[in-house]
Amino acid sequence: MYKLYSTQCDKKGLEKVSADKYRKMFDYDFNLGFHRPKKDQCEICIAHRNRQGFSTDEDNQVYESHLKNKVMTREMKDKAKLDACNSQTNTACAFDMQQILLCPHGQSSSFFYKRRLGVYNLTVYDYKKGDAYCFMWPESEGRRGSYEVATCLFKYIEVQTRQGVKDIIMFSDNCAGQNRNRFARAHFHLNSLTHVFLEKGHTETENDSVHATIERKVRNIQIYSPEQWLTAVRTARVSIRPYVVTEMTRSNIIDFKGMALKVRNLTIDDNGGKISWSKVRQVLVKADDPSAIHIKTCYDGQPQRLDLNRRKRVSGGGGDAPSMELLKGITKPGMPELKKRDLLALCNSGQISASYRAFYESLPIGDEADDSATED
Repeated sequence: MYKLYSTQCDKKGLEKVSADKYRKMFDYDFNLGFHRPKKDQCEICIAHRNRQGFSTDEDNQVYESHLKNKVMTREMKDKAKLDACNSQTNTACAFDMQQILLCPHGQSSSFFYKRRLGVYNLTVYDYKKGDAYCFMWPESEGRRGSYEVATCLFKYIEVQTRQGVKDIIMFSDNCAGQNRNRFARAHFHLNSLTHVFLEKGHTETENDSVHATIERKVRNIQIYSPEQWLTAVRTARVSIRPYVVTEMTRSNIIDFKGMALKVRNLTIDDNGGKISWSKVRQVLVKADDPSAIHIKTCYDGQPQRLDLNRRKRVSGGGGDAPSMELLKGITKPGMPELKKRDLLALCNSGQISASYRAFYESLPIGDEADDSATED
């Protein structure tokens, strides 16, 4: 592009800026960039492309329905963005977990042969103001389970309700453990809380841009501790407001198991039909019907009402959602012993700065249930 620009300036007899100045204006003044195709492309679309000329009628119907759902969810998201920007009491967001950030991070070849400390980042992108909220914690403080995800969303909703928001729409991929939103509605007295699951294979959101910005920021820097990861994320966006980073610890992760145990029914709707949660596309909770959730299995279908107290009371609604106690500090601390051994070996070999040795020695040893030992 700079060569074309230079050629044009030469032809018109205009003074041209340096390549460095041109790049800075392109990146920062115009906030432009080049799109890189996703590595993990949609498996349904790839299968259809590979079956060209051999597709059955059923295959074509599945593909057409898939494309219809893709367009529909994008239109829903665009409408939610517009409504959020034009209303004082509505907002919309998308949330996603970033690929595990490893600590230490750098170019040392030894890092690629040792198990490292995982740092998690759940990002919530707010469409009303364009802010990105990054909730971060190391694996020694918590896992990537439903408790942690629900707590992060809980904290995001806290911020929004303090600003007068009454209706929230959330978009996410189809990851299990992310649909724990009824408790938040009951605690904050929202008018409504809607959770939309994007079409499989087409779950791109603004969070992908946030994560890419963070990866570019740390590409050529050394990181030895989770605190340095927090600082890197805070300073990753320079053109507009920085990302809002919240450090999570096991002492403030909320136990949502008590809420789940008090819900008597999550499988049978009011008409006696069985709910298949793998097919759920939208979940809605309303203030005027606190003892129920409204579920859609098709984006353009009618919602099915599901009475959360059905086993106790066969029909009807209008009951109050049970009060829930906020129990914190439920996450067991610790990390696998072999991983800690590898981290201390990096300290002993000088690959980790000596000033961080005390931090790694202090890491508690726990179970080996997590999967953050590898780059994947």
